[in-house]
Amino acid sequence: MATAKKTTKKTTVKRAPAKVAAKTKVTRKAAPKQVELKSFHRAPSPTPFFTFELTKQTLYWAILCGVVLALGVWVMSINIQVQKIYDQIDVTNQVINETP
Repeated sequence: MATAKKTTKKTTVKRAPAKVAAKTKVTRKAAPKQVELKSFHRAPSPTPFFTFELTKQTLYWAILCGVVLALGVWVMSINIQVQKIYDQIDVTNQVINETP
């Protein structure tokens, strides 16, 4: 018997392309120049705590204090006026209730 020759196909497996290694750049920074050393100076002595000195901040705080006090007096005066109105309403209600 004669046997027929079988033909076999060769299959080639395709591989994924190899990843290229990431290239990193190395940059060198120039070293900063060293600051020239200066001689030490003696620090001025601090001013005592209770010294009084007029500055811009003193003026600002004085203005702020005045505004806060003025607003407080204004609120108190409004409160007194409202209390007077309540007293008048109470007196009026008392008179209405006493009349037959």
